[in-house]
Amino acid sequence: MLDQEPPTIVCSAARAQGPGTVQTGDPSDLIAQLENTTYPIGTADSSYQLVCGNSSTDAKSLPDLIVRCDPQGRFLSANESALRVLGRGTADPIGKTPSEIGFDPDFCRSWQASVQRVFARRETLSLEFSIVIAGRSRVLDMRLSPEYSKSGAVNSVLGIARDSTERRQAELALRRELDKLEQQVHEHAHDLRRVSAQLVAAVQVKHEFLSTMSHELRTPLNAILLLSQMMLEGVRGSLNEHQLRAMQVIAESGDHLLAMVNDILDIAAVRAGTLTLDCAVHDVGTLCASQIDHFRAMARHRHQVIDYFCPQVPLYLWVDRRRFDQIVRHLLENAMKFTPDGGRLTLAVAPNLTRRMLQISVQDTGIGIAQDVIEQIFEPFVQADTGLSRQYEGMGSGLTLVHHLVELQGGIISVESSGLPGSGSRFIVELPWHAPPMGSAQAVDATLRKPYRR
Repeated sequence: MLDQEPPTIVCSAARAQGPGTVQTGDPSDLIAQLENTTYPIGTADSSYQLVCGNSSTDAKSLPDLIVRCDPQGRFLSANESALRVLGRGTADPIGKTPSEIGFDPDFCRSWQASVQRVFARRETLSLEFSIVIAGRSRVLDMRLSPEYSKSGAVNSVLGIARDSTERRQAELALRRELDKLEQQVHEHAHDLRRVSAQLVAAVQVKHEFLSTMSHELRTPLNAILLLSQMMLEGVRGSLNEHQLRAMQVIAESGDHLLAMVNDILDIAAVRAGTLTLDCAVHDVGTLCASQIDHFRAMARHRHQVIDYFCPQVPLYLWVDRRRFDQIVRHLLENAMKFTPDGGRLTLAVAPNLTRRMLQISVQDTGIGIAQDVIEQIFEPFVQADTGLSRQYEGMGSGLTLVHHLVELQGGIISVESSGLPGSGSRFIVELPWHAPPMGSAQAVDATLRKPYRR
């Protein structure tokens, strides 16, 4: 026997404490270390076969602690690894119980109860206990299995233990690192919530600024427009040809600027949730016809042609008339702006009986929209590219406002374009359709078969 400090054994399910070889660090490194310190399934079975004489390898040289004991828990035999743990000075542990050797009373009671249970129930038990040797705590995993005589009676218990200290320490280190990561994630999430709240507040401040600025701009603009209109009407005296043309430019520019200011105000109101709708039942054909007459007059100056297709019968929408006019106006303005002189535009209205939606589409033969731009075309102040923003006027707020107004009225908007130069684009607005008050589904279907007006 080896002369060493008496070991102290404590039966426990707790993790091992004390010095170890596991270092904290990257969780992936700890997991790899944990895998390296986890013994493959069947190790205890191999040791059991060696002890039972089913292998040519000498069980005495195994690193596992292997012992046999009788029903009273006395050690009948032990391999060299077990003797180094069980031995106290030069005393021989064979034939003695753990209590007689001097082990901890708690361990002795647990050992005795476990051995008697294996004898009584003929079942295998798995235990974990810690042992302190030379001031170092080690964790051992043990399996107790019954051994039978030729008559079938249990005559001894075979115990095989393996040192799992490194594995337990790796588990502890991994748990600590995971807890640390969890804390970091919690802190980062808190930071993200704080930054998000700051961004929301900043956006709100931006909308309030735009709203205030737009109101401040609209007041002097209205005065400029009023005075210019009075000058054009000769209220302040007659104007010569050059003065008349200058006042027309002032009036047109003022109208354009006022329209942009109103768009900014509407977008700010939508974002703030303060935009209200005054909805009623309207005939879509009547609403679109007034827009077509206005834009056809504008298109003649650029030799553009605007086609209009709509069923001859009334098709009703529950919409805010002013906001619906804004939707159609912005879509037609956008189509005219990006369509060259001599191009063609189409405004078409078509009901969908199955989905109970009314489709209003605006198609042009303009420059088209690239596929990577389509996804963000409804974002504020977005145009096809920087080149286009320099070539074509506008600040990119019209389609954003259209998108919000369509959604506010229960509809959806989409866009189609191949992205090829000259291929044009097609914007489709779908709004909930209200059937004519006169009729059943058969009457509605019959009216839709009448010729379209153009």
